Amino acid sequence: MESASRLVAASNAKGPVSHKNARLATPWYLAERCQKECEREDDAPFAVLIVQYVQDSVADETQVVEALSGGLRRADVIAEIGIRRYAVFLAGAGRYDAGRAAYRVRVSLPGVEIGIAAYPQDGANLGDLVSFALGTLRVSSNSSEGKDAAAD
Repeated sequence: MESASRLVAASNAKGPVSHKNARLATPWYLAERCQKECEREDDAPFAVLIVQYVQDSVADETQVVEALSGGLRRADVIAEIGIRRYAVFLAGAGRYDAGRAAYRVRVSLPGVEIGIAAYPQDGANLGDLVSFALGTLRVSSNSSEGKDAAAD
């Protein structure tokens, strides 16, 4: 819930790109992008992945961002939304496509936990989608380490 509130409230940085990495968008930009998609009249699908990793399972943030952006299209957006936690907006993707994207990330980054939410099935706005994805993240955690990280 904390990440959903933080993401919806957005960051003070209002530009589209984070200062840390050119492929990493600001939470504000991600929130704006999702809001525009939710307001479309055609209810075009999109999905949100929440990806978090245990500190020792990944060498550094660059490795995470490279793995997340590896299979993404130009229309997809990655934003850091918390400590070791990222949101990925997948334009035009339903649950099946989001599952495939999550699988590719799991293969390239062992030790990550991923939650998936699809619009409009799992929520009508970004806050609902992030909350739903966080809920699936907790359910999918297999290790006590992952469960502790999901509670951040």
